[in-house]
Amino acid sequence: MVEGIPIPQAERKRLLKQIEIAESYLKSRHIAHCTMNSNCITHCTTFALSDPNCDAQYMACSEEHTSICLDCLNIVQTLDEIKQSIGKISNEDLLAEVEYDFENAIEHTIEWFRHNVRAAQQDFEKPRIISKMGTDEAFCMSVLVGSFTWKTGARSTVANRTTTDIQSPNTFASESYILALTTAAQTELDTLSGGELILEQFKLDFPHIKRLHKRTDNAGNFSSHSTPEAERLICENLELELLTRDYSEVQKGKDICDRVCGVAKDRMRSWIATGNDLLSAYDIKEGMQYCGGIRNTKIATAEIIPGADHLDKTTIPNISLVRSVKYGSKAMKIYKASGIGNGISIKKNERQYYDLVLCPVNGCTDTFESDTELNAHIAANLHTIPEQVPRTANDIARTHLTEIVRTTRSRTRAKAAAQQQHSDDYDLSRSHCYEFLSICGWALRTRKLSNPMTQKVKDFLEEIWLDLIKTNSRIIPENIQQKIRAKRDQHGKKFFSTNENPSRNQINYQCRKFSQKYGITSKQRIIDEIVGQHQNS
Repeated sequence: MVEGIPIPQAERKRLLKQIEIAESYLKSRHIAHCTMNSNCITHCTTFALSDPNCDAQYMACSEEHTSICLDCLNIVQTLDEIKQSIGKISNEDLLAEVEYDFENAIEHTIEWFRHNVRAAQQDFEKPRIISKMGTDEAFCMSVLVGSFTWKTGARSTVANRTTTDIQSPNTFASESYILALTTAAQTELDTLSGGELILEQFKLDFPHIKRLHKRTDNAGNFSSHSTPEAERLICENLELELLTRDYSEVQKGKDICDRVCGVAKDRMRSWIATGNDLLSAYDIKEGMQYCGGIRNTKIATAEIIPGADHLDKTTIPNISLVRSVKYGSKAMKIYKASGIGNGISIKKNERQYYDLVLCPVNGCTDTFESDTELNAHIAANLHTIPEQVPRTANDIARTHLTEIVRTTRSRTRAKAAAQQQHSDDYDLSRSHCYEFLSICGWALRTRKLSNPMTQKVKDFLEEIWLDLIKTNSRIIPENIQQKIRAKRDQHGKKFFSTNENPSRNQINYQCRKFSQKYGITSKQRIIDEIVGQHQNS
């Protein structure tokens, strides 16, 4: 974007250098600067994650937030300088394109700040929970790889599971469990079933553990309405008391699971390199256990049986905002951010349950809330039977990296105006970027509503898609975006306005609909290509 702005070369080089420094800071150092109470407004997690519109989700901060660090100031100044340079562009078409890119860049930068602050707050909570655990409590990080940590105290039953001195009151032990599933839809029921198998094995191995703190990532199959109550019931059936249930920030908080999986994948690659084929979940288990397996790690396989059970539909008021849950004997408390505020208490009698009726036809995934709807469905013979296609690594990664954004950003102004500490010449009160950071609760999750794709864009996208299919070219969303933005009419004017520019997710979704419409899948394209090669030879 900066490369296309008509500014002197020296100024362009300076801005690019400042952007490089800002990117490095946000990637590595900003999260380390964040604390529960900080005078710097971009480092204070209490100010950034408190909702001033809800007393139960608000925590007062002891700082006045009158300063901003030099690294954060560099980001604010750089964005403001770019905005001023953009305002000098005289070409209307170029101005509209650059302004569109700039607004996206600001949104991305602010979201990067938010992501770091939320991750830092979760990092503060984890050691606090572990430090207060008793010898009958355990902390579980679960992503179908259950990693448990607990205090050993003076228990001889776990002395052989750690290399540290077991007489120390702060000695901890850990055990990991990896579950390899056969073909599964990665639904909420599949995830809960896999987690239950891991908990059953852990309970058999360490029966002295009576209470549990649990944390998972926030993919859709971990964070639906039914999960908090269903996991509590699973723990009760195993004679475990679930105390807390937290959700990790995307790509943060599950480092121990990533470390265990990294070692397991190395073993599996070594096993494959010896001439073995990876064809099933059982091969995954055998590969991960290659050369003696992994210390303090157990690996198992399981098969999801479609239609074997169902999960009741649960509706809990305000549960869509939850990032952290604390359980009590009569109620659960939900939090927008871990450790911020007193939480909203929801009693058991305030929860509503609905039994879903499953279609009895083998393979059909439709559910209904009444027998009347089920009978109409069977009479119409409208069964939904998904194609049994093995899930690829990209499918799994895409599912786990999908962030469920459900909360609404607060737009309340900070009580005290932020003052410049490091630079007396720069007025932050006029900064477009700093305006977002000076609002109490600015790091809370937000929901971005994208503009719906117009029919004109869909028709043009369909033409591009058909041309790519005919030429057997790869469908790249970024290239399609450039074609849409570069499209001109017969008078040389832009064919689409900037408000009509689709996102990459919208393009991917529309391409999948075209594949269904024309009956062309990736598998079918590969088959056609192989058949064509044989015919030509």
